[in-house]
Amino acid sequence: MRINQSDDFHFVKILKAGKTPIAMHHLTNKKEVHSTYLKMHRVVVLIRGGLVLKSEIDGNIEFHEGDILLLPKYANYISERRMDKEGNFEVISFLIPDVLVLEILQKRSTPIGKHQIDFLVPKEGVEKIVEGIQLQFNQKCHMSLENWGSMQFLIKNFLLQIPTLQFQSIFRDVDDRLLSYLETQKNRRTTIPQMALDLGQSTSSFYRSFRNRMGKAPAKWMREQRLYHARFYMMFTQKPISQISSELGYEDLSQFSKAFKKKFGYNPSEYHNNFHIVFD
Repeated sequence: MRINQSDDFHFVKILKAGKTPIAMHHLTNKKEVHSTYLKMHRVVVLIRGGLVLKSEIDGNIEFHEGDILLLPKYANYISERRMDKEGNFEVISFLIPDVLVLEILQKRSTPIGKHQIDFLVPKEGVEKIVEGIQLQFNQKCHMSLENWGSMQFLIKNFLLQIPTLQFQSIFRDVDDRLLSYLETQKNRRTTIPQMALDLGQSTSSFYRSFRNRMGKAPAKWMREQRLYHARFYMMFTQKPISQISSELGYEDLSQFSKAFKKKFGYNPSEYHNNFHIVFD
């Protein structure tokens, strides 16, 4: 597709399997800088133009036309588009199911040390995936679940081409992504296996990494964080105790009160009455 440079153009197509978005085609002549917080693992294929990812951890990382990027969920970057010579930017991206990441990680259990992550991955195998996605985009932007199953087979073969250490460094960099992820989970009743899956790890690997990073088991740490947040809300907000309890994932107010008193020595109402700060 050719863009008329006199027009402000922004074209986005979403491909779904059932109700689940699985791929996106994005074509524009708008040069933008925006915050990128990924909720799913994805591969980004730069068709026209380039991309700069910026973060406090990795600095500025620049990618060019034709590059293939593998980005993990919960990666948090400022992204800046770089237009091609005609002033265009075009990408096709597709999602990586958690189950594929977990399966490969479980087969590649070699421990790794801390080192720079390289999101730029080999191109072998990605062409067939992009061709299949483009074919669906040219039809009705909907892929049958059967075809999506076949596509996942191609995606798995593509992922297997990525060197083990690079693959692990992308998906097992818990120190850089764990705190950001946990912040999104503090109000939810989530399980340790689900947390491990969300971060692209096996349960045992996640548990060991978490204890090494935080000094305690994941479940205990999450319980304590919820209580610390509850104490903050009681000190600095007007929220009712029942609302605080509910927002932090407690289904039973008495259970919350018991846990709060065990941690801080006061039941919630006593704490609120004695330590609440009123701002004029």
